[in-house]
Amino acid sequence: MDSVEEIKRRKMLELLKKMEKAKEGVSEEKVDRTKALLDSCLEKEAKVYLQQIRKNKPEVAQRIEKELLQTVYRVYSANRVLPLFRFVEIEFLRRRIEGESPTILIKRRGEGEAKTIREHLGKA
Repeated sequence: MDSVEEIKRRKMLELLKKMEKAKEGVSEEKVDRTKALLDSCLEKEAKVYLQQIRKNKPEVAQRIEKELLQTVYRVYSANRVLPLFRFVEIEFLRRRIEGESPTILIKRRGEGEAKTIREHLGKA
């Protein structure tokens, strides 16, 4: 009796392992397809910038990729031409995700370094 139960348990474990491997294979395939789709929608400069973000801030890169994919799927479902994302758009998304506000710098001739508008207007 014990040997029959043991055999059943082993078979169940084997089946569970096979199912897990199949799930991993599907998820890896899905990741590969989404990366290929994103790469086809990014300009060269934007690809390099996104790779740098992936290395330094992986969670920010994931959110950027998620937003880009949502945009691509929205455009694709409307039967339009897929967009080509530029460096500026990736940088805009990164800044928005990180909560970084845009800054405008002013540099006058003859002055050494650039100043923010706030610093410049504070003197006036």
